[in-house]
Order: sequence, then C-alpha cells, then structure tokens
Amino acid sequence: MLARDNLLPLTAIDAFGAAHNAAVWEKHRLFLAAADASFGAAIRSLDAFRTVCGSKLTRKHVFDIADIDTAAGAAAAIIWGFPRGGLRGRWQPFAEAFCQAERYGEVIAGIREAKSKVTASEALARLNAVQPGIGFATTSKIAYFAHLPLLEGKALIYDSNVILAIKHSQGDEFKRTRAALGKGSTFYHRGTPSYGSFISEAETLSHSWNVAPEQIEAALFQLSANPRSGWN
Repeated sequence: MLARDNLLPLTAIDAFGAAHNAAVWEKHRLFLAAADASFGAAIRSLDAFRTVCGSKLTRKHVFDIADIDTAAGAAAAIIWGFPRGGLRGRWQPFAEAFCQAERYGEVIAGIREAKSKVTASEALARLNAVQPGIGFATTSKIAYFAHLPLLEGKALIYDSNVILAIKHSQGDEFKRTRAALGKGSTFYHRGTPSYGSFISEAETLSHSWNVAPEQIEAALFQLSANPRSGWN
C-alpha cells in the first residue's frame, strides 16, 4: 500500500540503483568501437560507468553524467535501467540503442526548446521513435535523467514495476492512470498514452503530501519490484 510514511528520503533515492555486470558493459563498448568510433557520447558514458561497474550504479551517477552531456546521459540511463546488460541476456539491441545516443540528445534538446511545453505522451513518442524496440520503460528513464519539463510536470520513471503497483492499487491516488492502463494483464501499448496522467497524478499527490514526485515514483517501484532483484 502506498503511504506517506513509507517514502524514501531524496538522499536514498539519489543512491538508488543495482550492481552491474562489468563484462557485459565491455561488450557494449567493444560493439560501439567496432561499429563506428564516432559514437563519442555512448563511449564516454560507458567509460564513466566502467569505473564503478561491479559496484552499485546510482541515480546520482546518471544525473552527474546527464548534467554534463545530454547524449551520454541518455546512454547512461539505458545502462542504469538494465544491470544485466539487456533483457534475458540479449545485450546487442541495447548496444545498438547506444549508437543513437546523439540522436536521443537531439530529441531532448528539441523538447526543451519547444515554444510551449510538450505533453508527456508526445515526449515519449518522440523518444520511442529513435530506436525500434526501446520503449517507454526505457525512454521515460531517459526523460527523467534529462530533467525534462513536460506539460503535466517533471518527467518520472514509468516502467513495468511502477505500472504494476498502480494497477494493483486500490486507492484514488492514481485512479485516472489505472483506468487508462485497463484491466488486462497486457499494458505495453497503453504505457505511452497513460504517461501524462501518471505524471499529473504523481504531481497532485506530491503536493498533497508535501514531498517530491520522484519519492512517489520510487515508492511505487518498491511496491512491485522483486526483492531479490538487487535494487535498493
């Protein structure tokens, strides 16, 4: 159950992460180097992470990279979200996504520079279009670590753990988002369209509880994440 007393402090959220497999990230780096040495942002990101691989990679690590280099931050966000290097050992699609790091940076810049704030769903749709197979669970992380300001509020992580916690909740805090996600077990195609309502409802609840929106998001993640997954 989501409760104000169970929220992590912001310092704990900055330290939130999981141990990563250094050997897998070296595969990514070698893939990029073999493909084209011009993928500088992704290479720089992987070099930065190589110094801490094997230990826990935190949200603060990613923010530190993204604050200096938006494109490298996009690659770092992908790395942070997949401690094992990909889904069930499939590392190459993610290495291919790193090849698009500069493009992610361009899309982020376009959203930031828009004359009026872009909606959350539109922002994700633009980021989703960069690399086939890299969807909202990852692109919401890219948006979050880029500090993207969206029409509904600040970008937040919106992955399967957050969504499952919302779908299984009983309260009114995320009533619109839960309705947008539907009742079935399949929600992937509803993730991007429901992102705006999630941010809006997280903003409303954060104001009501006088906390940061990312504290709400992290609490939802913890409600659903497998305790054996290594995230803490």
